[in-house]
This record gives sequence, C-alpha cells and structure tokens, in this order.
Amino acid sequence: MVDFDDLPDDEDDIDLERFEAQQDEPFQGDKRRSIYQQAVAELREGRKRSHWMWFVFPQCDGVPEYHGEKPSEMTLWFGVAGLAEATAYLEHETLGVRLRECFRICVESGERDATAIFGPVDAAKFRASATLFSRVEAADPIFTAALETFFDGRPCQATMALTGEAGGNR
Repeated sequence: MVDFDDLPDDEDDIDLERFEAQQDEPFQGDKRRSIYQQAVAELREGRKRSHWMWFVFPQCDGVPEYHGEKPSEMTLWFGVAGLAEATAYLEHETLGVRLRECFRICVESGERDATAIFGPVDAAKFRASATLFSRVEAADPIFTAALETFFDGRPCQATMALTGEAGGNR
C-alpha cells in the first residue's frame, strides 16, 4: 500500500519503485491477481472499473494545478517529475513494457472514445499520460497513436506547457 510519508526529499531523485510496487500489489487482497493484471483485464474488456489510473497511466507533475485544481495525494505520489523521469520510466525493463502494452490494448480496442473506456476524469489523465510519453525523445509511436485515436491528435495542453516546447514525437 502507498505510504505517503515516504515521499522523496530530493525532487531530482528518480524513484520508479513506487510505480512497480503498486502495480504488483494484490488486487483487492487476492494474491492470485495483481493490480496491474486487473488493469489489463479491464482494458481488454473495454471499461475501467477499479482504481489504478495514477500508477498505470502516470501523468506529469502539475497537471491538476495547471487547471486550478488541488491534486490528490495519489496524484502527487505518482506524478512524473518531467521528461527525464518519463524517459527513465520508458526505459525501465518492467514499467516501459507494461505502459506500452496498456496503450496498445487501448489503441487496438476499436473504441475511439476514451471516455467510454475510462470515464471523463480518467480520460483526461489518459490524454495527459499519452502526451507526456509521446514527448520523450525516441518515444514509441503508440503514444502518438493514442492521441490520434482518441483525441484527434490534440495533446494535453497542460502537459505540453509543463514539459516545454522541446520534446520527442510531438
């Protein structure tokens, strides 16, 4: 379970363990299925039903504040500090593979409305995540494909502003 008292003291530290540990937690106490496995099952069924968005499709730190909203503790804990941390996430041997898999499931689902899969709040988080990872240098084209498929190619403006004008595929 998430321990918010363990927030990193140094913003320059790249700590990806928090994502993998949370994804690997048993889903609702069932040791036979991890939260990540449940997320994949829900995506394959075409509808998110449980709570895992923050650590399966992470978004850039500051997105809620950009919109004048107060971020939740989960949003703060699982926010990606910027393009350097996003790059490390994609290069991580487990997290990068899982993120691409989840985006691929969505893009290949045949659905074109992210709200139908995620609901309105999490559809915005999905867009922010796709935008963030599309901006990593040499990013997998699946992130741009997600923006094209679900948002007519329009990225999350908050993420664009927070990550600056330089970036990979966008």
